[in-house]
Amino acid sequence: MERGSPLKFYGEDNEKQLQTALSDEYVVKLAMRYQSPSIESGLKAFQKMGLNNIVVIPFFPQYASASTGSVYEEVMRIVTKWQVIPEIKIHNYFYDKPKFIKAFADNGRKHLEKYNYEHVLFSYHGLP
Repeated sequence: MERGSPLKFYGEDNEKQLQTALSDEYVVKLAMRYQSPSIESGLKAFQKMGLNNIVVIPFFPQYASASTGSVYEEVMRIVTKWQVIPEIKIHNYFYDKPKFIKAFADNGRKHLEKYNYEHVLFSYHGLP
């Protein structure tokens, strides 16, 4: 697309929006499992900041070992080499969160108002 890879630029947009919503009380970093910016670069930035608590939110609405599980593995592979490991929380899934469902439904309604689709296909491989 014009802005590049949708996964990357939507991820960057989400990073900025979440940082704005959380203010300076939190540090938000986009990290990708197999691309750049990597999980390792994000975690190293947090390590340099001396953060005591890290929350990892894989962009997969449902848990699967091939997606969310691989994020767990990568995070642990990296931090197990650190002398001091901060508290780390990894969210398993968010498919059932009311705000996610509402956003998904609102987005669908927006498109259904523009076009007369015969079928709608949902792919749960990842987001966006």
